[in-house]
Amino acid sequence: MELDLRSLPDKPLLTAYQSKYPHIDVEAVQLFLRFQQVNREIQKNYDALFQHFHLTEAKFTILMLIYRQQEHQILPSKLASMLGVKKPTITGIVNGLVKAGLVIKLANQKDKRATFIALTKQGLSLLETFLPTNYTTANTIMGNLTEEERATFHILLEKIAEGNANLSSQQINEAEEKENE
Repeated sequence: MELDLRSLPDKPLLTAYQSKYPHIDVEAVQLFLRFQQVNREIQKNYDALFQHFHLTEAKFTILMLIYRQQEHQILPSKLASMLGVKKPTITGIVNGLVKAGLVIKLANQKDKRATFIALTKQGLSLLETFLPTNYTTANTIMGNLTEEERATFHILLEKIAEGNANLSSQQINEAEEKENE
C-alpha cells in the first residue's frame, strides 16, 4: 500500500530536529522529500494511464524492448539481461502477455531448445496506439521547463543518481544494525 504524504515537514520543524539529529541537512531533506512526493504523483498518474490501456509498467517495458528489436522479437535470456533480472522473473509477465494476445512464443530455428518472444499484430497495434499518448504525457510533464532548464535537470538527475549509488548496502546494513540494538 502506497501512502500519499501530503504534508511535508517545513524548514522550522526540520531545524528543530537538528538538536536531536545534528547531521540533518535541512535543505537536502526538504528537496529529497519533495522529489519523492513529485515522483509518486507522476507514477500515480502514469499508472492510471497504463491502466487505461490495460498495461502495467512491467508489461510496457517488455513490449517496448521487443518493439525495439529487429523483426520485433527477442530471446527471453536477452530480455532478462536487458532488464537486469533472471529469466524466471520475466516468465510470468511474458506468459500474461501471451495470454492477452500481445506476444507469441516462436521456435528458434537455430536452437530448438530456445524460443523467441515476438510481438503480435495486436501487441504492435497496442503500442502504436499507446505511444503517442505516452510521448504527449512526457511532453506535458516536462513542458514547463525551458531548454536550458532541461539541460540543467539532466545534470542534476545524474548527480542525484550518483548520490543514490553512494547509498551502499553497507549503509543500509548499518541502519538495520542500529534498529536492532
